[in-house]
Amino acid sequence: MVSLSRVFIVGVSIFFISCGSSSDNKNVDDVQLSKIEINDNVDDVQLSKIEINDSVIYFKADTEQKSYETLLKEVNKYPNVKFTKMIIHSNGGDTVYGRKLADFVFDNQLDVEVEEICFSSCANYIFPAGKTKYIQKDAFVGWHGSEHQGLFLKDDNQSFKEYFNNLIKENFPTGYDVTEQDIESIYQDSIQNMKIERDFFKKIKVNITLLL
Repeated sequence: MVSLSRVFIVGVSIFFISCGSSSDNKNVDDVQLSKIEINDNVDDVQLSKIEINDSVIYFKADTEQKSYETLLKEVNKYPNVKFTKMIIHSNGGDTVYGRKLADFVFDNQLDVEVEEICFSSCANYIFPAGKTKYIQKDAFVGWHGSEHQGLFLKDDNQSFKEYFNNLIKENFPTGYDVTEQDIESIYQDSIQNMKIERDFFKKIKVNITLLL
């Protein structure tokens, strides 16, 4: 079951960085250890996929539970392999699994190389978690706020809770009979996610204002 807090989505502006030069290391044609395709949504231009080539993980997928679990499943097949880099192509997605993927990158001290795009949760969490960051020529990294952005969007004379509750009421998807209990649950989830996000950036030693 999808929680109401996952249904509620707020649209925000996106900040892009494009790189004119990058790492020359684009070699993902080494002897292939494994390949698995996921997310066969017919609306996607290509199937999302995770490939492992020697010590390089090629991750082309959204940041979601399925891609995270698939990554762990594939990596765990090779306990003796010391992975060194993740080459990523991602539109982003779920912030919770974006941070879980970023924890994996940071804990394994992986370099991160962006191929074409790294947006949203990919840019917010996975890219800064990399040991060394590379952006291929003509690739884009796009940030668009964070769990904390509401603190900076509210009016000065407005509490964050008041701002957040009004935002939910005004933007909640049609077709849902939202109650005050639902709104409070979403608010508490948001407060918890803000704390988790702060702890994550302390862990990787990156200033959280990168996202704001």
